[in-house]
Amino acid sequence: EKLCDHDLSSGLIYGLDDFLIHGSSLELTPSEIMIVCGVDQHGTHEFLSVWERIRKPYTYRVLMVSEPIYSPLAYYKNEADNAIVKHETFLQTFLPHIICYPSLYDLKVVQEKFGNTFQLLYYSGADPAHFHSSPLSWTAKKDTVLFLGKQEAWGISQAIPEAWSRKRQFDYFLHQEQVNFEAYGEQYSYRQCYDVVNAYRFQLQLRCGYLFHTTRPFQSAIVGSIPIILLHRSYLPLLLEDAPWIQPNENILLGFDGAYEELLDKMQDISLCEKIAKQLDILLENRTTSQSIKELTQMIL
Repeated sequence: EKLCDHDLSSGLIYGLDDFLIHGSSLELTPSEIMIVCGVDQHGTHEFLSVWERIRKPYTYRVLMVSEPIYSPLAYYKNEADNAIVKHETFLQTFLPHIICYPSLYDLKVVQEKFGNTFQLLYYSGADPAHFHSSPLSWTAKKDTVLFLGKQEAWGISQAIPEAWSRKRQFDYFLHQEQVNFEAYGEQYSYRQCYDVVNAYRFQLQLRCGYLFHTTRPFQSAIVGSIPIILLHRSYLPLLLEDAPWIQPNENILLGFDGAYEELLDKMQDISLCEKIAKQLDILLENRTTSQSIKELTQMIL
């Protein structure tokens, strides 16, 4: 949809299952651009088993990465089974011309490891075009912190032992009595989440594979709600490297494992929160989906 908005004509659109059945049709299409999303981590073997039989070279092959790769919080089971091995093995086989990363940290690591082998682009998973309402005023929003997602996830990684698990973080907020807390699982679609978040003053990013998960903080900023990131204090330098535009206590709130009381106090500081709510636009400068896709089409055309 966004690519078409920037003068690229739509062609074949396949989910992985359809691709496995009808992959041979890619030999016949007049399209010269091949864009794949997430298959460096999910369904990789199945995808490559079909891709290796396709002889059409395609002028541009683009990989949209959808999972964290090099973060210490990313998937890491052992030396042979981890996000890095999966990703780099896929690159060697698919040989993309352009790689789009939702993590500035991952992009920098690839730049250092592979030099000019690939064209690299940072992209965000959030966009104002996905929000079809108007942001509620700060006073109209519920004085409550919201979490959307699974209670348990991202337990297999190289995180330091002192870092709290997502479940431990979730349980803390569930049982504390200082601020209101609401959580919902997976009953909302991606676009419905904008309207849901709009009703709350705060949205929580529990531990995940990213230090900075573009979707939650940017989504919060779009609807005028304050994003909150929970992490171990030792990961703060990595967070600031991954998202140099964030300014703690200016356009975002941070909570450090084992010291969440400080965060709860800040959430109840009305003047601080009203100040932050007025500066959320800083998070969105040049980092929405539309801006990223526009840059991608400029790289191709």
